[in-house]
Amino acid sequence: MNPTRITNTFTLLTSLLLAPLAVLNADDAPTATSNDKEKQIESRRSKYLEWIVENFGKLEPTMDVRDGRRWALNHGRLVLNRDVAKANDYFESFTPPGRDNDIYLIRFLRTLLDFRDSPRLSDVAEKHIIRFIETWPTSKKYLADRAHWPPGFTENHDLMYLTLTLFGEQYRGGDGSVQIREIKKFIAHRMQRGFVEWNSKCYQYHFSNPLIILLDHAPDEMLRKAAQDLLNIMLAERALLSVNGYLGGPSLRCRTADRDHSLTARKVAYLTDARYDGFLPTVWLALGMGEARYDFKNARVPGLEPAGIHIASGNEPRLKQDEGMFFACSRFVPHPVVQSLAEEARTRKVFVYQGQRFIGWPGDELWKTQKWMPGAVYYYNTPHVSMGSVHSDGWIHQCRYNSVIFGAYPSQALRVETIVPGEAPHKRRREARGRVVQHENWLLGQGILFEDGGAKAERVGKWNVYQVGKGLCAHIALGDNYHVLQVSDLDTFPSREEFVAALTIPERSGEQLNAVTMSGDRVSVELTNMSIAINGKPRAHPPKMLHGSGPMKSVYGSGKITITTQSGSVTFDSTLFRPEPVDLPKLPEGMTRWGKPS
Repeated sequence: MNPTRITNTFTLLTSLLLAPLAVLNADDAPTATSNDKEKQIESRRSKYLEWIVENFGKLEPTMDVRDGRRWALNHGRLVLNRDVAKANDYFESFTPPGRDNDIYLIRFLRTLLDFRDSPRLSDVAEKHIIRFIETWPTSKKYLADRAHWPPGFTENHDLMYLTLTLFGEQYRGGDGSVQIREIKKFIAHRMQRGFVEWNSKCYQYHFSNPLIILLDHAPDEMLRKAAQDLLNIMLAERALLSVNGYLGGPSLRCRTADRDHSLTARKVAYLTDARYDGFLPTVWLALGMGEARYDFKNARVPGLEPAGIHIASGNEPRLKQDEGMFFACSRFVPHPVVQSLAEEARTRKVFVYQGQRFIGWPGDELWKTQKWMPGAVYYYNTPHVSMGSVHSDGWIHQCRYNSVIFGAYPSQALRVETIVPGEAPHKRRREARGRVVQHENWLLGQGILFEDGGAKAERVGKWNVYQVGKGLCAHIALGDNYHVLQVSDLDTFPSREEFVAALTIPERSGEQLNAVTMSGDRVSVELTNMSIAINGKPRAHPPKMLHGSGPMKSVYGSGKITITTQSGSVTFDSTLFRPEPVDLPKLPEGMTRWGKPS
């Protein structure tokens, strides 16, 4: 072991500080000093780790042996060099839960890689962790040596399998060259085509965890840089589409009702509360947006409490308040342009976005009913309100189709969706039908209008007006359960009355709905299939752009994503790390690929 390992958080490979695979325009270099921003990030990291160790330490005597917070507590102890003996007792004796072992073991891989050259991790603990890593995978071996599009299992599991196998191969005596190639391909797919579990508040952090391991510890410099790029893109997307980090709009893989279909079930919070978000602590640590942890004492859904068993997997989907641990224990700093994007997003007057997205799984029967394939995501945001949707006329598994959230209180939201026939409104939301179409700040949906988080309207003229802080949303109910929503804010209109005065009542003729938006666009929607025409011109589908907005642009399939801010621009280019074919290497004599050394 190397006792010279630095004591402040973790060793950073020198190459991580090099420019990412992004091409920064030299003439547009950011003017803000990076040192100040790095100090702010480091301060947030320090506060986060101190909170984890102090508060989870108090809870430790009452924690179940399976409590997922035990890993965060003991890893934090090693980071801060406190109660190291207690930490090693834990790492010398843990046992995987038997379900979603990749979600579980990715954490211990983090500990192994961070402290394999440090005396803080005992030899016994190190060997105990290695025993599980070198025998990975134990199932789903088809995920261990190839990148899949669409996912071979799910997106987050695919990446965790590849990452665990990469380091497992090394401990088995191989070089991991196959996994290095396939992870590069995996990252290139996302830069070309976007994420599959896009906007997922319950799975984005399970995806970012292995990505952070790769950017910190991958044995290939190009792979480290590729992982940096993809994490930068994840953070840029969140800064763009959110209101101060809080994400409304649509989401694929949004866990909803529990197995008993309870309205107050732990999973439903992912659907209804923008603060209940596993990726938000990472966003807070990286960009200073949102909040560090969910406040369960003031939870909107009664009875919510932190996860007490396992690792917040599909078997235990609640938050644990330690979802930012991987970022907190990394030395990664977001690209300066991404940081500038986040700063500008807080104050931009109006933001309009459209982009193509993958939706569903080909084997899913619900997926086959969806007309608007591939998906098209639309957003209209101001600093005070966000309206977003996925153009839809069908069923998508685990999908939130649309929502409006308010910056002043993001736990309040509005959604329109159709519930599975024959089921009560609080049941089977994961299989709700989304009939919705949006143009800028105008949205038409069919179904039930859900007022999440206690959102209430006041009648102003013929409209129901929701005001939260400076955010405004006007609603009018039409026949056949159709609803029109329009959003703005008090920075644009001095009063709610002037906001309402700018609205026009939609007109329906048979199966066609006609309306004029606040900006004066004429909108026509064919209700039989939710197709839309703007000013007499049918809107093309799908969008040609993966990201279509002023600040972030990418042609779908190009693999090049350009972010532009007032302080500079950067292009992340996946073609720079296009992988070359690699054959599975021969292992040393006596080694087997998927098991213990013989």
